[in-house]
Amino acid sequence: MIDRSVRERLRGAWRLKSFVFTDEAGGTWHPLGRAPSGFLFITEDDYVSFNFMAAHRPGFASDDLFAGGADELAAAAKAVVSFAGPFRINGATLVVDVQYSLFPNWIGKTQVRAFELEADELVLRTVRPMPFAGALRRAEARLLRA
Repeated sequence: MIDRSVRERLRGAWRLKSFVFTDEAGGTWHPLGRAPSGFLFITEDDYVSFNFMAAHRPGFASDDLFAGGADELAAAAKAVVSFAGPFRINGATLVVDVQYSLFPNWIGKTQVRAFELEADELVLRTVRPMPFAGALRRAEARLLRA
């Protein structure tokens, strides 16, 4: 069971402010650009949904949602991070049992993020380096209450 006061403070919509990855040498990488877009939604029945994307993605040649070419689909997917599922709080970490994800390897597994919550800002970080774009990196998302 989630601590009620923390749960209530986390609940709601959060707008993505920044999304940056840091490698072991201290180099930074912004996979969704320096001004990403997106939301994190946390429901009162203990579900969380991460939906982050690059702010400026090119449109498809067709307005048909399922008619994109292979190159269009690959470019669109590369510019989005999206996963969701039920969560629990374990100390200062948010543990998500991933039920859906754009990245299929995460489905059925857990994603753990350390969190800091101060006023209207939420910071989420991977708890250890993970493989991102061919290197071990730590991810950090900063969000503001929407």
